[in-house]
Amino acid sequence: MKNLNILFYLKSRENSKGEHQIYLRLTVDSKRKETSLNRSISSKKWNKVTQRGNGRSEAIATLNNEIDFVKHDIQVKQQEMLYNDQDITAETLMNKYLGIGEKMKNLIEVIREDNIYTIMYCVMLIENTNNTFFMSFI
Repeated sequence: MKNLNILFYLKSRENSKGEHQIYLRLTVDSKRKETSLNRSISSKKWNKVTQRGNGRSEAIATLNNEIDFVKHDIQVKQQEMLYNDQDITAETLMNKYLGIGEKMKNLIEVIREDNIYTIMYCVMLIENTNNTFFMSFI
């Protein structure tokens, strides 16, 4: 299993409100990939050690929950990739987290897929049942 490090940090450049963008850095075997969380916070309210906001306000609690969710989501994506025997690099894991490269299904595809599973289930029920009522519909 490859070594994964998840880091949340502030970019050094301040925006017009005097806040810094929060960035996510994934490091897998010394290779890095970064992206913005599209959130900002004052450097005075950021704890570098815990990689979370300081304070008890609702905004800080929401931010910390979002950070926890991102971290958990990345760990889940890593486990999915391990289970599917996919190569895990900083780039592939970040792409999986961001949804890059995944084919999105439209509603028609989802309905067709569901219909196929429903038909297969009905056929299985019919084959496992000696009931002539079911057989009369075929």
